Formats: sequence, structure tokens, C-alpha cells
Amino acid sequence: MPHPCSSAILHGDDVTGVSTFVLEEGLDTGPVLGMLTVDIGPHDTAGDLLERLAGDGAGLLVATLDGVEDGSLVARPQPSDGVSYAPKLHVDDARIDWSAPALRIDRLVRACTPAPAHGRRCATGG
Repeated sequence: MPHPCSSAILHGDDVTGVSTFVLEEGLDTGPVLGMLTVDIGPHDTAGDLLERLAGDGAGLLVATLDGVEDGSLVARPQPSDGVSYAPKLHVDDARIDWSAPALRIDRLVRACTPAPAHGRRCATGG
């Protein structure tokens, strides 16, 4: 399943992150319990970033559960400013337009590595 990390790389973001939050009816709208950010390096692929965030996120999850258990953690409402949706990347989104600027091609390849969607690799061609 694609992840917002792919979208962050594709759009040239410098940072991304993970959070723990209380589930509500809306899509990722619940109060935040904890969060952390990581820098996106110039050579990071979506796979690299997901691997790093999985490790960091595991630590965040443990800290969140400890904080909820001992009462030291207070959920904070999410701000509505700056909210964005990262749509799923499909195989067709991964098609490389070789006439595009090199930076765009680089971001696309890194965002689609190891796969843009459903285990399929990036496609080449026009």
C-alpha cells in the first residue's frame, strides 16, 4: 500500500513524520498523542524513508502507550491549517516523461521505489 512518504518525496518536501492519535470518524482527524519528524535526504527512496519511520514510529508508539498508561500524555487537537491528502500512487502515475526536468524524474523514481502501488515497479516510457 502506498504511503504519504511517496507523496512527500514526489513533491520535494524536506521533512515527513509519524504521529500517534486517537481514532475518530474522519480520516486521520483525531487528537494527537505524539509525533516526530525526520528529514528527507536527497537520495532517500520511499522504501528508505518507510524503513526509517517504522523504527522511529515503534519508539513513538511505546512512548505513547507509556504516557497514556501513566497519565502524563494529553491528546491535543489537530490544527486544521496545513492539512493535505496524499492520494494513492498508481502504476500509471509512475510513468516517466523523459522530457521532464531531471529533478522531477529523480523525485518520481525515488517516490516509486520500491513500488508505486500494489507491488508493481515504476514504468518507463512516454
